[in-house]
Amino acid sequence: MSAGSFAKLLLSKVCPAGSEKAAESKEYIIIEFTKLIMTTSTTIPGWYKPVTILAFLWNLVGVLAFYMEVFKSDEALALLPEKEQMIHLNMPVWMTLVFFLAVAGGTIGSLGLILKKKWAYPVLVLSLIAVVIQMSYSVLVLDTDRVGGHGSAFMPVLVVLIAVGLVGLSRKASQAGWLL
Repeated sequence: MSAGSFAKLLLSKVCPAGSEKAAESKEYIIIEFTKLIMTTSTTIPGWYKPVTILAFLWNLVGVLAFYMEVFKSDEALALLPEKEQMIHLNMPVWMTLVFFLAVAGGTIGSLGLILKKKWAYPVLVLSLIAVVIQMSYSVLVLDTDRVGGHGSAFMPVLVVLIAVGLVGLSRKASQAGWLL
């Protein structure tokens, strides 16, 4: 017996037939009951929780990187090579905002995945957009490959791939009924 059939059977015993309001309320109750049954009977795979916790921890590292970048002391800045000092000193304010949106969105969105909330998807999409802007600016405008060497492109690529993966995971989780 399907959830919808079970709900109809249950309601036929509870609601008297005949009135229009009863029919409307029956239909509403059937829909809501079916949604409840479908979401509570959906099995979340065992890998979901560890992956979302790792995503949250990854994004906390991003928060730490943001904090270290924004609140870098003059002494710490003086220890950097001259080219990196110039990048830090000439960074536009809007890029700091984009960096913030990337790490805050990723952290909050990952927490949403842990809590199984549907709002995680749009938050992670916002984070991905910010990540793409930030990393594109870093690689194309600041030319970090020239400043940091050929290996410096690894981290921007990794960050974008993880952000894309989190958006994909949140979309799949939402479509599969794992998020409420």
